[in-house]
Amino acid sequence: MSPRLPRVLLAAALAVTVPATAVAEPLWWALRQTGGAPAPAPQVPPSATLADVVGAPTTVTLADLLQLATRQAPSLETARVDVEIALAQIEATRGLDDWQVGADANVSYSASASQFGVSRGPRLSLSGDVSRLLPSGGTVSLHAEHDFSDIETERDDATFSTRQHSDAVLVSLQQPLMRGRGRAITRASEARAKVGKTVAELSRTQAALSTVREVVVAYWDLVLALRSVEIAQSSLGLAQERLRITQAAIRGGGVAATEALAVEQIIAAREEAVLDAELTVLERSLALRRLVGMEIGPDQLGLVTATDLGLPAVEWDLGAMLADAYRTSPELALLASQGELAEIEVEVTENGLLPRLDLTLSAGPSGTDGRAIDALTNMATFDDFVVTGGLSYSQSLGKHAAAGASRAARAERRKIKIDEADLRIQLAQSLTETIVVARAAERRVELARRTIELAAKNIVAEQSRFQLGKATNFDVLERQDELKQAELNQARAIIDWHKARTQAAAITGTLLVDYGVTLRD
Repeated sequence: MSPRLPRVLLAAALAVTVPATAVAEPLWWALRQTGGAPAPAPQVPPSATLADVVGAPTTVTLADLLQLATRQAPSLETARVDVEIALAQIEATRGLDDWQVGADANVSYSASASQFGVSRGPRLSLSGDVSRLLPSGGTVSLHAEHDFSDIETERDDATFSTRQHSDAVLVSLQQPLMRGRGRAITRASEARAKVGKTVAELSRTQAALSTVREVVVAYWDLVLALRSVEIAQSSLGLAQERLRITQAAIRGGGVAATEALAVEQIIAAREEAVLDAELTVLERSLALRRLVGMEIGPDQLGLVTATDLGLPAVEWDLGAMLADAYRTSPELALLASQGELAEIEVEVTENGLLPRLDLTLSAGPSGTDGRAIDALTNMATFDDFVVTGGLSYSQSLGKHAAAGASRAARAERRKIKIDEADLRIQLAQSLTETIVVARAAERRVELARRTIELAAKNIVAEQSRFQLGKATNFDVLERQDELKQAELNQARAIIDWHKARTQAAAITGTLLVDYGVTLRD
């Protein structure tokens, strides 16, 4: 595919979005030249641009663009919701500290016959429990119950009635002695949730850094495109002035009429260069609009910004910047959080290798009597007292499930340590390369400045040679092209420097602070 075809297609698409009368003739002529028989260029002013197609550009600042991007970026909004989810998960794990309350009520009526007679009557049972998980992994509970029965027994010679109330209160403790014992095991879910919150916050910071970096880089691409238009228009102006001087010399008989042909050829080429530069501005504008969420439509296409292409003084201290990168890197912090999760899993899975040995203790008074008040009194005076204790033991003989889980957790922990060491090397490499690019850009800017000065002097010298008949317009125009290229080289070097500085700020973690970006809660 021809490198020129995508831009021509873009121009054609833009032409469809506006009335046909609004399309500038230079664009129409460019479309005619993409295929088929050559068509003569219509007579148009040399300074015609794409303004009739795209409308007036919107003036923007980098601060405005960043505000839009951080407010509307889907990745940041998704990350903010992830933080909310993590906070909700932490709250859910706090249910471990909740008191559990339960109650039961049972009523029954029975009738049975035996050698002693026929017995019938109602039974009522009420019970309540309050329990809570202990940090050690055990459970403490309070159990209270009341039983009532009123049984009537009929014999051949008599009828007997038995009414009985029974009350009991028991305090119980169930404590794992091996598997499941300890705060770290009991609170593993809470620890995971807290690490999950940290991961969500770091992911949000990482998404913000990525979004801001993309917007800043796209902004500088737009600045370079705008500067390229200025340079192309300046170069075209020099050629037009050269044509005026040449035509005056031709009328005076000092130079041949053919000298004007070279200038006219260059003017046509430079007009195309202006159009090409303007299309680049349009491409960069549309890309930036899409990136920050600005509308795209009629009269909402081009962007323009006023930026001083200067280089502020910056000290590139690799040692200090690496220390900042290691301290603030979201990627390293994410790996550290993953390491915490791995440590939790190692501890939990290794605890799962232990056999289960649980201790159960319970103690409390009880009371029984025909009258409810007397039953309660007997219980309150501790006339009847119950103490029980027990141990339960269980173990998997193979332990394959627990052993496999423990082995996998330890391997994951080793993998994270390897990734962390590799990431540190990547950060050092990336930061070093970025600083080298920035310093090289500073040198390129200085060399381009000297080249621009020399190119301007050479233009003057070549014009003097032309006046003496020792040079042609091609020679003068070639010096102008050298000036244009030097100015473009300088602009590119400055933009490369700003991009490198942006990348360095992203690596060292100062990018959000540098541009005053704060993430809303």
